[in-house]
Amino acid sequence: MVIKSFTRTKQGKSMPENNGFGANEEAGQARFHPDFGTIFSNTTSKEMFDRLGQMLGIAPGAAAEDDRPSASPEELTPQIIQALLEYQARPGLLTESKLKKVLTSYLARVRKKELVDLSVKELLLKLGDRDWQVRLRAVSRLREIADPASLGPLTGMLNDPSAYVRLQAVNAVAVFRDVQIVPPLIALLEDPDLNTRLAARNALKSLGKGAVPALIETLQANNPEMRWTAANLLGDIRDARALPALERLAENDQEVAGVLGAVKDVAARAIRSINRHEVLETEAGATLEVAAGSESGAKESFNWEGLLKKWSLALLGSNDLQEEPASEAIETGWLGAPGASEAELVELETRLGVTLPPSYRAFLKVSNGWGQLTNFIYKLWSSREVDWFRVRNQDWIDAWSADPYPVPDEEYFVYGEEQNVVNVRTEYLASALEISDLGDSAIYLLNPEVVTPEGEWEAWFFANWLPGMRRYRSFWEMMLDEYQSFLKLQGLTK
Repeated sequence: MVIKSFTRTKQGKSMPENNGFGANEEAGQARFHPDFGTIFSNTTSKEMFDRLGQMLGIAPGAAAEDDRPSASPEELTPQIIQALLEYQARPGLLTESKLKKVLTSYLARVRKKELVDLSVKELLLKLGDRDWQVRLRAVSRLREIADPASLGPLTGMLNDPSAYVRLQAVNAVAVFRDVQIVPPLIALLEDPDLNTRLAARNALKSLGKGAVPALIETLQANNPEMRWTAANLLGDIRDARALPALERLAENDQEVAGVLGAVKDVAARAIRSINRHEVLETEAGATLEVAAGSESGAKESFNWEGLLKKWSLALLGSNDLQEEPASEAIETGWLGAPGASEAELVELETRLGVTLPPSYRAFLKVSNGWGQLTNFIYKLWSSREVDWFRVRNQDWIDAWSADPYPVPDEEYFVYGEEQNVVNVRTEYLASALEISDLGDSAIYLLNPEVVTPEGEWEAWFFANWLPGMRRYRSFWEMMLDEYQSFLKLQGLTK
């Protein structure tokens, strides 16, 4: 087989030659290993790949697995030839390290192809191969087949000397969701390889309640990092059986698990997570029963105290809070502020020169401001802090108003799932009321230009990362939707 390659002359010109790789040894040329010229002669594709690996210093079994579809040697050979040609013609652009990566990937895919047609019994024999890469490919293939007969042998591979094999074995046994894999997975929480530890943690979490008894026992482990991880997992799984052991840990454990933090702190968070889950689950997924007329903001439907108590519980068990809650908030289960007095509300209305919409006024009477509500809003203003959007954010208004376009009523006055967030009347921004701080480039606004017969102002969730804004008929309606969205992000509702 003759391969047309290119050599580089002293003058820098590329000259074609037909004498194979490495045949011309003129000084100044970029050449391959001398054997490259014969690499395609009288060899099978597998031998070709093996020889390439040897010449480029790729040790047996060093090829990394990937998730791309396997290709046959016949499909890969032209690609490798092209890579070699480019390397020889332009050594400065395709470095040897890059070429190694290309060839290593191809080599892995071809070798993986060799196991596709093997039976489960034959694959199980491969688990004992001396080459860790063969074991790795066998584990990967057994994971794809998911034959129950392979669970025992695959569990044994969790102790393989190769971290790559152990990692793949964790992913393989997790497919079966069998509680017999819990003890060896817990042992891997101390594995020296970080990726294997993380995979074991995720596999235990996926087993849910089946992993709880063993995790409760792990709370007594000598290693503080093991206790920390077990407590954290129990908080994620949210099984009330773990509460007594977690309470003892939160009260008595004084050790710190390195960079992970104090063991008692993660135990306390786990307790809050379990407690909030129990309450929310009891209350049918924390879905509020809203009285008829809530879409327009009927006053009798503003159950702020009920909503905010549930929201507090959901927040107290979350790992996404920007700041650790105060001890009083943890004890009382309430993250709100004292309610505004009537005098404070009148003062706010006088300062703004408006009458506040009923649902927002009712909110302030229950809690005069709030801390973090969602992953995107970190603070709701108190009555003293509320002001027009233009006071603090004129530049934001200018940016959005630079290129306005008309939005007809039939497109603008659409709410709920049918709403298109790009249908924004930017001319309303100048008169909008700012009721929250700027969180994750997001803010809550009330729009006095659109008012319902009940006096409710249109409410906006406005963010730089949205192509527009999410609009609601009232502040109450927006908060109900925000609460449900937060629960979904926390995995508390579907």
